[in-house]
Amino acid sequence: EQGFSRDELKEKGRHNRAMEGAYEARTAAVGAGGGMKQADYDRAFKAFREDRALMNLDDEATAKDLADIMARLYQQTGGGREGASDNAILKAVMAAHADGSLDELREQYGLQ
Repeated sequence: EQGFSRDELKEKGRHNRAMEGAYEARTAAVGAGGGMKQADYDRAFKAFREDRALMNLDDEATAKDLADIMARLYQQTGGGREGASDNAILKAVMAAHADGSLDELREQYGLQ
């Protein structure tokens, strides 16, 4: 049986609400601009990979994997325009990494 503290549940709820809002914003943002391009992904990957949160990870492969997930979420949610902010994506992915729910996040947003 896995129990969660009240703070853990509150944080998970904030994470889910932030990502749901970002995902809903995707339709308007991506539809209006014809979709995100590979260059958008590349810029987002580089920016996320160079963020202090990922630079401080000891495992390079994990850091790259997390940056990839972040960049794909950025691309999928129309990030930067009317979509999810870089900070919201960074926090959501790092929270999922910390609490072991990264696979759930990938599945939820179709990032297989």
